[in-house]
Amino acid sequence: MTRYAGQRAVVLCRDTSIGLAIAKRLVEGGAEVRLGAGTPAERARARTELGSGARVTDGTAGVGTVGGLCATGDSEAADLLFTDAVSLVSPLPAWLRDGGAVVVTDPASSAAAVRALAAEGASRHIRVNAVAPGCIEAAPAAPSPPASPPTSAPSPSPSTSSSPSAPPSTPSSPSAPPSRSVSPPLSEAPSLPPLGRLGSAEEVARAALFLATEATFTTGARLPVDGGRETTARETTARDTTARAGA
Repeated sequence: MTRYAGQRAVVLCRDTSIGLAIAKRLVEGGAEVRLGAGTPAERARARTELGSGARVTDGTAGVGTVGGLCATGDSEAADLLFTDAVSLVSPLPAWLRDGGAVVVTDPASSAAAVRALAAEGASRHIRVNAVAPGCIEAAPAAPSPPASPPTSAPSPSPSTSSSPSAPPSTPSSPSAPPSRSVSPPLSEAPSLPPLGRLGSAEEVARAALFLATEATFTTGARLPVDGGRETTARETTARDTTARAGA
């Protein structure tokens, strides 16, 4: 599959599951990818899952360090940039090719901030859009290492002294029962969005790549990827406002 062949992309997302999902699809499509990941464990996982199709570096230093893998010359500039913080790409980096695309993946990004960045990029024909993830299923936690078996204390050697033996020890009190994890009451469980299920990082990645590579005449847009929660909340607020006004 060569859907993204010839494209150079930089992915810098603090939510590693979303960043990794975007990077995977880019690599599978033939793109050259630079991925910034936070912890050594996250970088090791990314290198394992992406193989030689991506260059993984420390993402905690910011987009400038990751983007530094790209030169500012046109032949080495990046075509696509994915990040979950508007502040990291304002102003737009010089190593992003004119005519390229930026997709912000921060759920808290405001529509006004995305539009302002899109206006900044217009003079360079750079499209700037955003996805706003919500109700996304958390990535499974890495398995904990097995606990080491307890080491038994060595048995005391028989005493050869003539001193009187120690009084018998008193029986120990019974141990407390093992603790159990208690599931939260159903009323405390997070409610599902209108579509009736949680989303996945892969679904966020597909939306982000659509904005980056398919929506070629769209800039300044913010697309909720939350199973309809934001849209439904707006409709509910509008109905309540109308009802109060008519009362």
